[in-house]
Amino acid sequence: MDTIPHPDIQSLRSQIHTIKVRICDLFEREAQLKNHVLPFLLATYEQTIGVHEYELLQARVRVLELRFRIQRLSNVLLEGKRIQSEHLNAVELQLQEARKQWRHEIDDKARQLEASRSYLRSPRYQCEHDDRLLRHLYRKACLLLHPLLNEDACDHALFWESVEEAYAKKNTKKFLILFSSILSYGELRPPAPLTDNEKLYQERDRLQLLAWKQLQRVRTILRMPPFNLEQELKDQEWIASRRTELQQSTRALSARRKELLRTYRSILAGSNVLLQ
Repeated sequence: MDTIPHPDIQSLRSQIHTIKVRICDLFEREAQLKNHVLPFLLATYEQTIGVHEYELLQARVRVLELRFRIQRLSNVLLEGKRIQSEHLNAVELQLQEARKQWRHEIDDKARQLEASRSYLRSPRYQCEHDDRLLRHLYRKACLLLHPLLNEDACDHALFWESVEEAYAKKNTKKFLILFSSILSYGELRPPAPLTDNEKLYQERDRLQLLAWKQLQRVRTILRMPPFNLEQELKDQEWIASRRTELQQSTRALSARRKELLRTYRSILAGSNVLLQ
């Protein structure tokens, strides 16, 4: 004859299950933010704002290069010397070393722009219709396999890494095959239900703390860039304002470069050196 669980035990088990479901939602939300929302926001930012930041970086480096030349040649003149071709060659050699540092930021931005274009063209980004099923499967797998929810479960690590990989790559087909394997795997068994009241209370309290920590973790992520720009990237007025600001800065640097170029030419002309 089956023993009927004490009402407190039934209630605690129900609470524990409810908390676990909530934690799975939060785990999935974090995974979604990091694996899917983050690359989309970065790609969107780069294609709307980043292209203008790239132009600004290029304009800044052009100004720095001219300023570098002017400062080095001015030092030669302050020493009472006349600028010769060897001075120009020495400046260019020094400039090559300085340029490596300045170009590093530009090259990084160029790679970011190319990566964002590739991402927005990729099938991974375009398969949005599979997202709902993918998220549902991840939460179910999380409930069965996540190490923080199933500390005593056998072999949870056997599948969990594959689950995270399939989710990150938005591979719904692989996820379905994987989930079928998880359910049919003979040695995978959930831990035996707790029957001791004290242990149930401890497990409930542990999971409540875990749920709170995970909620704070998700909230912290959402306050960090680029997640804190999600609404701005949907606001065409904000995008236009930011673009205008960057374009104005680029134009100001271009104007400054023209001034420096006139100064540079004047220095060379004063020493009867032709500008190559």
